[in-house]
Amino acid sequence: MFRSCTLELPALQHLGEWRFQSPYGRHDDREPSFISPSAQADWSEVWKAMMARRQGIAPDCATLWDDQKHARHYWNTIQQLGESYIHKTLSGLTLTPNSRVLDIGAGPGTLAIPLSKSVSQVTAVEPSPGMMAVLEENISHEKTSNIACIQKRWEEVDVDSELSAPFDAVIAAFSLDMPDIRKAVQKMTRVCEGFVYLYWFAGVPTWTAHYMALWPHLHRTPYQPSPKSQVLIGVLKQMGIDPAVEFIPITFPIRFRSLDEAIEEISPEFYVRTDPQRETLSRFLERVVIREGDSLVLSHFYMAVKACWNATALS
Repeated sequence: MFRSCTLELPALQHLGEWRFQSPYGRHDDREPSFISPSAQADWSEVWKAMMARRQGIAPDCATLWDDQKHARHYWNTIQQLGESYIHKTLSGLTLTPNSRVLDIGAGPGTLAIPLSKSVSQVTAVEPSPGMMAVLEENISHEKTSNIACIQKRWEEVDVDSELSAPFDAVIAAFSLDMPDIRKAVQKMTRVCEGFVYLYWFAGVPTWTAHYMALWPHLHRTPYQPSPKSQVLIGVLKQMGIDPAVEFIPITFPIRFRSLDEAIEEISPEFYVRTDPQRETLSRFLERVVIREGDSLVLSHFYMAVKACWNATALS
């Protein structure tokens, strides 16, 4: 599962062709997410500015998974990858059978379901209706009784009335598309009496490369990427947090039964609404998916970054 996070040469060539064919692509500026966190900057403001630029342009993680079928396909992909996909995450957590865990951006239960088998209590915060529906289905299927669900964005959760704090661990795994990461982290630290674990992205994940290549052709405007790990670590350090940092290269293949299914599943992520947009997406996918037996595979590669710290050391 863990491989080098580089795109294969044919995929790189295709992405380059698409980017430079569009007059709306932006090729000469470097996003703030690629700046070293040691540079002189208010990294909280950099984060907020980049997130503000995404509003109305890039997909919002909460609304992206409104459709239950789309969320279920994601869960099925996780299941196809097997236990090894989440083993690296779970094995790095400091937990006991008595631990109480807060899982922020729990999705369909990627971590919450397996965690519930080894800890006392899991509180799953998930804003998306589609993801929450699949999570509740999975809880019922697993006959799990120690997962409490809150369908809200983390920034909307009232920690005093809606959470039974403190928690022994707070986890936010690839769910940091929050407008003000400093406030979000302060809130996590407030409710934690153990370790906070954040997982995010470094560099350019494959899907970001896809967005940047295709978005100008679909919407006649450049794609606005989210801030990556450099900005996150910069924010943490300016908050007085010196996290332990680990880099984890990951490959994430998504399988489809047909090109039509791939278009149906991926269209919401690219805001595809019209027939011409659908045709553009179809032509793009034909060049980046790979046939493996009876399936079409869209392989994503990314470098995951794990940042963790002891919240009690800050109090």
